[in-house]
Amino acid sequence: MITPRSTVAVICIGADGWTEVELASGKQLTVYLYGTTLPVLLWRRCGRDVGPSRTSPAGSADRTERTSRRAAGEGTGRRVDNPVAASLNVAETPVTITLHVVSSLDGFVAKHDNTVGWLDSPDDAYERGVSEHPTGDGLDAIDCFVLGSRTYEHALQLGWPYGDTPTVVVTSRALPSVKKTVEFYSGDLGRLVSETLAPRFRNVWLVGGAHLCQSFLKLGLVDEIRLSIAPVLLGDGLSLFGTAGHETRWRLKDVVPYKTGFVELVYRSDSGPR
Repeated sequence: MITPRSTVAVICIGADGWTEVELASGKQLTVYLYGTTLPVLLWRRCGRDVGPSRTSPAGSADRTERTSRRAAGEGTGRRVDNPVAASLNVAETPVTITLHVVSSLDGFVAKHDNTVGWLDSPDDAYERGVSEHPTGDGLDAIDCFVLGSRTYEHALQLGWPYGDTPTVVVTSRALPSVKKTVEFYSGDLGRLVSETLAPRFRNVWLVGGAHLCQSFLKLGLVDEIRLSIAPVLLGDGLSLFGTAGHETRWRLKDVVPYKTGFVELVYRSDSGPR
């Protein structure tokens, strides 16, 4: 509730987490972020901190302290050095959405019967290639997986390859929740990124299915594409890109051939930040 004594302002936070705010009075600001009231302490670039406000809601100091500790990385293994970013519970760097899928040479990601035998390949198919998983660093750096309902059900059948990494399942169906790290989402994908993913994660992998990937691409929500191509022609199946929207340019960043004959292509969006 805004009272006559409240100090309200609209601020813009730069990519580095800092903002310039001039207040006529008061030393604490109530920021309305995504429909929620978040009282935060402000720090200026010179390092001078400010004290509590008399107009802050009861109990806001405790909530602010807890929010700051979470944003600062306590209990997560991550550290946020910028106090403004920590107070607002946002990452100092923008979230990166990586589309990661495996497709056949002719662009299909699944057969109509959903069998996966076409993904099998001998380890000596290409002797100059690298091992399939030379290090675990890449997977360890993933903060969150995003997948559709069919991919979720298939992952459960395969024994759940995503470990304890937070996972968001986009679905309109009621599905069983078998892991505490899984949450379900139904609604606008733009709000999913801006309100659910961006404040909590930095490196998010979108891993299917094809229709969900196409929706993200149409909305311009994908920053990077990691496409692993299997040495097989399926002839028919579920198309990866389908009609994924208008023409867009992507910049090739890396090419990795594997001993299995698979080739991973890494592209970054050429259209700049979202």
